[in-house]
Amino acid sequence: GNQADSIKAIEKMEFKAAIEAYMCNSALLCDVILPDTTWLEQSQIKPDWLYDAFIAYYAEVVPPMYDTMPVWKITKELANRLNLGKYFPWDNIEEAFRNQMEGTPWSFDELKAKGFIITDKAEYYKYKKWGSINCPEGYGSSGKSKTGKYNFVNPVAKEKGIDPLPDYKEPDKELQADTEYPFIFGNFRMFGHEHSSTFNNFQLMKTNETNFLWINKIDAIELGIAEGDKVRLKSPWGSVETVANPTWSIMQGVLGSQGGFGHVRGIEGDPKFQVLGGINTPSIMKSDASEKDGGTTILKYIKTKVEKI
Repeated sequence: GNQADSIKAIEKMEFKAAIEAYMCNSALLCDVILPDTTWLEQSQIKPDWLYDAFIAYYAEVVPPMYDTMPVWKITKELANRLNLGKYFPWDNIEEAFRNQMEGTPWSFDELKAKGFIITDKAEYYKYKKWGSINCPEGYGSSGKSKTGKYNFVNPVAKEKGIDPLPDYKEPDKELQADTEYPFIFGNFRMFGHEHSSTFNNFQLMKTNETNFLWINKIDAIELGIAEGDKVRLKSPWGSVETVANPTWSIMQGVLGSQGGFGHVRGIEGDPKFQVLGGINTPSIMKSDASEKDGGTTILKYIKTKVEKI
């Protein structure tokens, strides 16, 4: 959402604490930081999928450095101080892993020995065997189909009196581009990063150290903006300064920028790497606003203007 409003909301809290390995933007606002370990300093079990579904064991490579603790131990220590330690009775992470895997067909010792276990082989047309696209009991699922089939017309929406096959609807007048703010801005995902989860990877950040404002070359010429120029991107709800990237890869009247950037302290929360942080361009969106039909935040539809600084 709108960054300025998010900061105001956090600052209203009486006490703020964070568990973080790096001094990120949210941690900078906190009273206390509980220092987490990095991925290579802790063991984890993670379910995942590529083609087959599987669970994998990620082993600790080096012991935690300095005064850090893995998040499981921080949680246990907090629970002990709150007289809730009985809910976290493990003395080490392997005990917790064994408890986590109880009731499954696999043991932690088997997983640790193998590194990963395929829990469900990929297979075409499983829904035919199941008699439905709904997963059988025991499968993880983000939801269920009321009919057991793919539905172009939403039966639940139909029951609730909501348009079950919505057509395009114009945004609210307040959000539409106008003479003062003639561009529509949206943020997009880049191939060089995975959302914001890879922004502490030094090699990736050296390759993609910041984000740029994509602008159609014709629009850029009309505004006197050239490659590398510093520009101000402004909406009715905020403004940011960034660097222009005129390109044929975006249509006229539209501006775009890679999302996930905007780290005040740069990579690893280290001031000496502040250049490797980029700009949180979607922070100029309208405060507390969502798309009225789908309910999502308006990250990809912000009316804006751009000017060379």
